[in-house]
Amino acid sequence: MSDTITTTTRTIEGHLVPAAGTWAVDTSHSQVEFVARHLMVTKVRGRFTDSDVSLAIAQRPEDSTVAVTIQADRSPPAMTIATAT
Repeated sequence: MSDTITTTTRTIEGHLVPAAGTWAVDTSHSQVEFVARHLMVTKVRGRFTDSDVSLAIAQRPEDSTVAVTIQADRSPPAMTIATAT
């Protein structure tokens, strides 16, 4: 029986980056959120609870892409308004 070590990161120009390949975001431990300013006075915050996110990490990190699909019609209303302080 041989031991196999799988490396999920690599170093490029002194920076630790993910290994090349396609990565899926664990949606049970993440969410898509946003903040927008309304009339430059208040902040409107919201979140989408039903999303699918995948990352395609290329050999050259600058060639990497991200794909996000948000099911806005399935997300519960999660909007809150916070006044600026």
